[in-house]
Amino acid sequence: MCRRARAARRRGHPSTTAVSSVALRLPASSSEVASTTWSARLNRSFCALSPQRRRELAESVARGAFEGGVWTEVAGARTAIEVALRPRLMDLAGRGYVHHAAWQIRTALRRVVRLAALDPRVAAVLPLADDEADWLARYRRLDPSYGSARSERIFCRLDALGRLDGPGWREGLRFIEVNVVGIGGMSYSPPAEQALMEAVIPALAELDPDLEFDSNHDPRWLLLDELHHQARAVGVRGTPTVALVDDRTLYTLGGELGRLLDFFTAHGVPAVYCDPRELEVGRDGALVAAGRPVDVIYRFLELRDLVAMEAGGARLDALRVAFARNCVVPSVGGDLEHKSVLELLSDPLWADAFEPETRQVMAEHVLWTRLLRERRTTAPDRTEIDLVPWVDRNRERLVIKPNRACGGEGVVIGRVVDAGVWRDALQVALSTPDTHVVQEAAATDVEPFPVLDADGGCELVPMCCAVGLFPGRRGLGVFGRYAPGPVVNIQAGGGIAPFLVGVR
Repeated sequence: MCRRARAARRRGHPSTTAVSSVALRLPASSSEVASTTWSARLNRSFCALSPQRRRELAESVARGAFEGGVWTEVAGARTAIEVALRPRLMDLAGRGYVHHAAWQIRTALRRVVRLAALDPRVAAVLPLADDEADWLARYRRLDPSYGSARSERIFCRLDALGRLDGPGWREGLRFIEVNVVGIGGMSYSPPAEQALMEAVIPALAELDPDLEFDSNHDPRWLLLDELHHQARAVGVRGTPTVALVDDRTLYTLGGELGRLLDFFTAHGVPAVYCDPRELEVGRDGALVAAGRPVDVIYRFLELRDLVAMEAGGARLDALRVAFARNCVVPSVGGDLEHKSVLELLSDPLWADAFEPETRQVMAEHVLWTRLLRERRTTAPDRTEIDLVPWVDRNRERLVIKPNRACGGEGVVIGRVVDAGVWRDALQVALSTPDTHVVQEAAATDVEPFPVLDADGGCELVPMCCAVGLFPGRRGLGVFGRYAPGPVVNIQAGGGIAPFLVGVR
């Protein structure tokens, strides 16, 4: 990932979900969009409101979301992020399965951390620079018993395509990317959901009394639960003090962790926000940040960010002590910001390394993905192939992505480019082996959303959608996004399409 992309994400942008992995043809009109029954009912009800009422609701949603932290930093100022005027939906009956599927993927990621330490073939699918590998070798934990003082711990957002309601939704759910370090969206989805629940849903229920919805679990509490569990695992008794660690030179307004600090502080959670260069080890051996002893650290920086800091002369001795004590979340083995991690979850070569329940979820919901280089491997139908010629021949089924980039950078969609552009992209990837992946394309998820003009006139506009899932032991956080184009990217003008749970 380029430094500009990392800096943009640090300023509060969730990492991009590359819906450009989909071969997209936007419908010519909203009538061509396959809409679920609930979505259609919500659209009809919203458009049936008077223009003045629609404007009032739009203003209320925008105001509530912005005050709740749904903004991004541009040139040192807060810029509002658009929030859809009606929610996306998750079936109440299906919420348990979505949580189960996401939890199984998270379980698989923990297994990958251990496999990478024990099997060089697995480590080769997650390539690291030598300095990154040194951090990993020094501080990685191998204890397989979850929750012990020597086990790795991660918290993640799993990006996926697909609806979460309506006929056939389960068959369409596909995981496309994994976010473990520096994951965005935790501070966006809860206030966006709340803004719709407080303004739009009551207004729609006046027209359609059968409407009843519930919010999802707040991913900020799910993260805190993980931090508390890790603190207890390493012997902390009582309420731990949390250090939220990021490169603070990248923002003026604090970024994602600044908002997370505000949330924790407002709810009585002892926490500090600091730069890793500000961490110290006190005389009594305690970790200290901003003059306060801290017990557990949540890091927003990848190993390569830490390597770059040290190369620039920074001393990160205290953070190294924290890794050695295993009080950092994600643990050092959690640097899984590789799209190629999905190769380990979609290649039958590794299937026996996972539990049967996990294998079933991976087989059903993880997109076929391979690290791109000259090699023999298996195709999506499990036949053996010579990868590079096969990728060249099957352009319309595939997408090429940089392995560790974000923001849609370098993504090439096979169906929307000609053979010459595809071959050029393939050659670029092969010129630096193991820096790109090739991934199977999934079905485009397009839904119509109400969009207002200046007079409150309502038009249904088709939008591309994606979803991020935060699986926790106490619940599931959901972060919905939408955009008019094939890359669902808040940085490039996309917005938030909050998910709510359809109770009836």
